[in-house]
Amino acid sequence: MKESVYLDSYLTERLQLWVDNLNLLYVAFTRACKNLIVWGKEKSSGTVSELLQSALELIDKEQSEDASERVYRYGTLCPSEPYVAHESTNRLNFSATPIPIHMEHFSTEIEFKQSNRSADFIQGDEENKETEYIRQGQVLHYLFSSIRVADDLPDAMEKLRFEGVFSSTEQEEQIKKLAAWALKHPKAKSWYDGSWELYNECSIIYREADELQVRRPDRVMMKDGKVVVVDFKFGKKHPEHHRQVEEYMQLLSSMGYRNISGYLWYVFANEMDEVSAGKE
Repeated sequence: MKESVYLDSYLTERLQLWVDNLNLLYVAFTRACKNLIVWGKEKSSGTVSELLQSALELIDKEQSEDASERVYRYGTLCPSEPYVAHESTNRLNFSATPIPIHMEHFSTEIEFKQSNRSADFIQGDEENKETEYIRQGQVLHYLFSSIRVADDLPDAMEKLRFEGVFSSTEQEEQIKKLAAWALKHPKAKSWYDGSWELYNECSIIYREADELQVRRPDRVMMKDGKVVVVDFKFGKKHPEHHRQVEEYMQLLSSMGYRNISGYLWYVFANEMDEVSAGKE
């Protein structure tokens, strides 16, 4: 820093460090009640030891038998006075009396609790291909819900890694490759270019039979009067999936939106099924 534009700041900081150490030296030298014994290292340039040595050499010195040591003595050592206990009626001054205690150890089962999202993706020890497939789908669904544009994939992966979601490096690599491959789908590429007004997993609240109902599409996008609703799927195709997206489209229509398109995105196969709005 001495060779930089921060030279003045460096010199000020050095000065303050010296002042702090001198204050500390003053406190140490003025707190002794009976004896003060100080050790210092000789030839320690720029230290308090060097400062003390140079000051003492101006006054007096007594060379010890060991030429490698310099000893300065002033006055005589004052031995400690024997401690005499005094009786006191003040209960706060009573000496502590040890009390015998008996300690036992009981083994207890410790409940493991997780503070991050990894708990949502942990499975038991018995895991087969089907459960592994389901877990992959859960992780991918959580990943896709975090992505607004294609360039968000690295940050979304880093977030999942930080939260302990990935069970292994191999799983992380598989998820990353599959997500990158899926985002290259011709239709998906336009959805993730940042030009759409996006609603990721936003709830639609409506009343049915005097009861509040909630539906949450995975991804709703709007641009130039067009509305696209997409639902991610990570399993086999099922007719119920179409009915689910149809319901989303009908709800959006009842909210006043027009020109609505619906899609089912089977990510593992990277296939798109367009859904036609059912009759209201």
